[in-house]
Amino acid sequence: MRRLFRWFFGYVQVGLSGRQVNRFLNLCSRNGISLWNVKHDLKHNIRVLFRLRDFYYLKPFLRKTKTKMWITARRGFPFWCHRHPRLKWFPVFVLAVIGLTIYSSTFIWDIRIEGNERISDRQLLQLLEEHEIEVGQKSSLVDCAQLEYDIREAFSDIGWVSVYMKQTNLFIEVRESLYDEHEDYTADGKRYDLIANKDAYIYSMVTRTGTAVVQQGMSVEKGETLVEGRCEILDDAGLVKDVLQLKAEAEILGNVTYFYMEPLTEIEIMAMKIADTYSDKRLYYTGIIKMNRFLENLEENGVIILDKSVMIDKNEKSIAFRGNILTREEIGINIRVEEVTEYELE
Repeated sequence: MRRLFRWFFGYVQVGLSGRQVNRFLNLCSRNGISLWNVKHDLKHNIRVLFRLRDFYYLKPFLRKTKTKMWITARRGFPFWCHRHPRLKWFPVFVLAVIGLTIYSSTFIWDIRIEGNERISDRQLLQLLEEHEIEVGQKSSLVDCAQLEYDIREAFSDIGWVSVYMKQTNLFIEVRESLYDEHEDYTADGKRYDLIANKDAYIYSMVTRTGTAVVQQGMSVEKGETLVEGRCEILDDAGLVKDVLQLKAEAEILGNVTYFYMEPLTEIEIMAMKIADTYSDKRLYYTGIIKMNRFLENLEENGVIILDKSVMIDKNEKSIAFRGNILTREEIGINIRVEEVTEYELE
């Protein structure tokens, strides 16, 4: 930047000779004359650079120290204009363009609205016109904080709004409320939570209404709250402005393990012995038939069977069929908060 200013105002390179050249340079520095790039040439003379405006104040110091001076080079905008008289107005034109650009950047040249769905751009632009805010207006006249307040007051569907200037653009970012304050989202105006009705590992979770308490990848126990039927409305400061009581809705798929056990009756065992088919293989086959009935009942209710394992448990007193079944199914039931009891979850 310093070089640019020096070139714009012009500077000269001079040669100095004499016995008191050092004294001359000291006098220049002491009297506020800027000089730089001091060096010796091949003839043991000193070369130094002076600003063009300081060059005209050197004569008294030259006479006092009996120093000889001559100009070796002229550089900068004033000399460039002298060598190119036809182009001397070109830098003025460039400066005028720069100044015009800086001045035009103080106006609003575009209004951008983002995040709105139910509220149209036309409605927001009409509100801006009512407040005398439009393209071509000075950006310094726009009070962004006041405009945010006016937008929130005019549209109840907007839960959050941000108005700010960026370069020559006015940005309006809005977030519309998920819930209408005047609409009742529950059957009777009460709060309903979504409660786990089985022990499960949450495979996937999509919350539609309410506030999720658990996340995908967590294990939950029967009776644990999955989604609360409430939604906090925050103000601009991040504080709770209002709490809506809702009916929690979510699509939650969980991996559930069933431990199935059913004893074989004495009649079934006696029938095998009479038919001479009693064996571990026949017992296992009979148990599979019983479990398939259980699996069919699950599949009728939209349950996906992921894995299953079976075994026969025999002892002196009884013979039982045991099975471990891994399923994937939708978990969770709606319970009014005031009515959550262990009996309702059975």
